[in-house]
Amino acid sequence: MPGLLPSPQPSPLGRGGKNPKHLSLGGKRSEGGKVGWGEGERGLPRKITENQNPENPKVAGFTLLELLIAMAIFAIMAVMAYGGLRAVLDTAQATSARAERNRQLQRTLTLLHNDLMQAQPRPVRDALGDDETALRGGHGDELLSLTRALPDLTQQDDHSRLQRISYHFHDGHLQRRVWNRLDRTQASAPMTRDLLAAEAVVIRFLGDEWTTFWPISGGALPKAVEIVLTMPGLGEIRRAYLLQL
Repeated sequence: MPGLLPSPQPSPLGRGGKNPKHLSLGGKRSEGGKVGWGEGERGLPRKITENQNPENPKVAGFTLLELLIAMAIFAIMAVMAYGGLRAVLDTAQATSARAERNRQLQRTLTLLHNDLMQAQPRPVRDALGDDETALRGGHGDELLSLTRALPDLTQQDDHSRLQRISYHFHDGHLQRRVWNRLDRTQASAPMTRDLLAAEAVVIRFLGDEWTTFWPISGGALPKAVEIVLTMPGLGEIRRAYLLQL
């Protein structure tokens, strides 16, 4: 009839404007973890997805591709860090080796200088009883042999303050051998010390001219002695010593 209001239709939300429990918008029961409907703003139905369902939470994680990318970046950084560390270690090792060569060279030159400055014109007998001049050199791997005086720190006799010193170049190493007894026997063993590694060692003696063999004649001491060392990384080093006659 005209003037009459239409009768209200039943709401699908049920009484009070709320959606009945476990009912979807179409009146079907929602299954756990699947799309369903819940109460939204102003009591209207709201769509609930699987990730939004508080009863079935899902923790997010990295994908396999993301893990592979992260591992590749880490590997690149590790290689770069190792390369830098290796360069530092190589530099430190080279510096240490060069410093050790310099120390050995300085020690060798100091010993040779002290031996030559204390050279004495005292001949000796070798292990076979043959005579040796006070200073000799250029005999095979025997570069230089001499009799030297020790510092006068005690009141002992002159014989006990003399030593026989010999420099040999053997298997790429310069050696210094010391005998505390001048006139040796076959049982006499020297104290041997490796001084340094070298590519070549040459000792020359000055008489009327430079020579690699001494004595030329008689048993006199040379006027001067020169040593030429060829060392890896340092090149050729020359030192000349004027003997105190």
